[in-house]
Amino acid sequence: MFDFLTPDWDNLLQIAVTAPLLYALVIVCVRVVGIRSTSQMNNFDWVVTVAIGGIFASTVILSETNLIEGTFGIAILLGLQFLFTRAARRWEVARKVLKATPQLLVFKGEFMEDNMRQQRVIRGEVYSAIRRRGYKNVGDIYAVVLENNAQLSVIPNDNDEALGFSLSDVDGLPDGLKDDLEEKGEADG
Repeated sequence: MFDFLTPDWDNLLQIAVTAPLLYALVIVCVRVVGIRSTSQMNNFDWVVTVAIGGIFASTVILSETNLIEGTFGIAILLGLQFLFTRAARRWEVARKVLKATPQLLVFKGEFMEDNMRQQRVIRGEVYSAIRRRGYKNVGDIYAVVLENNAQLSVIPNDNDEALGFSLSDVDGLPDGLKDDLEEKGEADG
């Protein structure tokens, strides 16, 4: 009746050996691939991290998956992440497929309601980001951007001219602003 409380010593030994070895191998793989795999994650990085966690757990707990298979699966995922992020750095097409584009949520103190609805962001989340930066009035804000790692960047209304070009890669800009920003960037470059 209480068989689930009776340990299977072979499985416990497998877990005791596999868990530390696989842990060490994951650490080595992450060091080889680079710090990106543990940084603030965008959607692509998050999927890879969850998948690695699933393979790690399966390898440690399930007797059907051995250490070599688990290590191979994790190495393939980290290798793919390395290749895809390298492709995203080199080619615009890969970047558009793999990376989310930052979205403008507030511009010159005005909420961009369509962008907020599309991104499923509520005003309370924007207010929270503004408060964390120490501002009490949305009118003090030049822009709030939802970054591709789901963080909210708050740009104060200190100097519109000097700050404007940082929005050039952001989607959801008001009509004409993107062209103005790109022209300014070309003139500054």
